[in-house]
Amino acid sequence: MKIILISLLCLFLIGITSYSYAQYTLVDSHTKVPEVMLQLELRDSDGNLLTYIESKKIVAIDQLRFNKYFEKQYKEFLIKDGKAYEIVQFQAPTETFGRKHAMSLYVLWEQEQDTYKQVLAVAHNSYQTEPGDTLRIFWTIIRPVN
Repeated sequence: MKIILISLLCLFLIGITSYSYAQYTLVDSHTKVPEVMLQLELRDSDGNLLTYIESKKIVAIDQLRFNKYFEKQYKEFLIKDGKAYEIVQFQAPTETFGRKHAMSLYVLWEQEQDTYKQVLAVAHNSYQTEPGDTLRIFWTIIRPVN
């Protein structure tokens, strides 16, 4: 009986996890993704720089949502090695932490009616916060022009 209950629990948990990732492409060597640079600047409550992190490692992307999101943004154009690219750069709202917090993944969200939907997720070196710390987030996204 215990084995049956444990098996059912495992199937239930696997099902929930599979459903939650079904709409996102987990990025591997075959996934076509834009070039992204995430820059994080963590400061303490006195304004002193604690950590500066840069990352380009996209780990999940909702390709359709990303394309729609990117089209709505103000873009500049760049030519590199004879190829044309669109570039979007912006600063996300500054976050202030009210409790201890540890993070090693940052998600770009898009507001859709009353909810937020994940556009892409970027993994980075982890950081830990204390109450009163602030995080400034800078995004640079580059996509080839079709």
